[in-house]
Amino acid sequence: MNQNIFEIISQLVRRLLYDGDIVRDEESLINSLRDEGYDLDEINQAFEFIFSSSEIIDLPQKEQKKTKVKVNKFRQRVLDFREKFKFSLKVQGIIIKLNTLRLIKEDELERIIARSLVEQNRVIDVTEFWNILEEVVDNDLRLLAIANQIIEFQEVIDTKDKYLN
Repeated sequence: MNQNIFEIISQLVRRLLYDGDIVRDEESLINSLRDEGYDLDEINQAFEFIFSSSEIIDLPQKEQKKTKVKVNKFRQRVLDFREKFKFSLKVQGIIIKLNTLRLIKEDELERIIARSLVEQNRVIDVTEFWNILEEVVDNDLRLLAIANQIIEFQEVIDTKDKYLN
């Protein structure tokens, strides 16, 4: 990677993390970078580097042997750079809780995240996240269990009337 790509990455991180800018219009961001003298290929490579780093972290093998537990017990989905800015901090906490408590399956979590990324120009809040969760998890009993275990959902939905027959 050349120096210009590192500079673009540095600028993007500064804008998003430190300045608190939420990128609402990629075209204007690209145009501002081009005005600063960067070419499209360099900008594209920087974006590719930043927005393609989604992964799952596992407990290292030697730690698994020490604790004598299964690998999947400590599996945790890591939000990539773009996803972190799409969800409010409260929703990021909910995602961790849902995953840690095994209230949703890995494929459901991926569908929820993918569905959330479609919502443009908005940070997903708890209410919106619940609505997306309802679309993906099509089982009223599981939704009731989720709502009962995640306190943040109890603040935005009324589970008594909705899920009791």
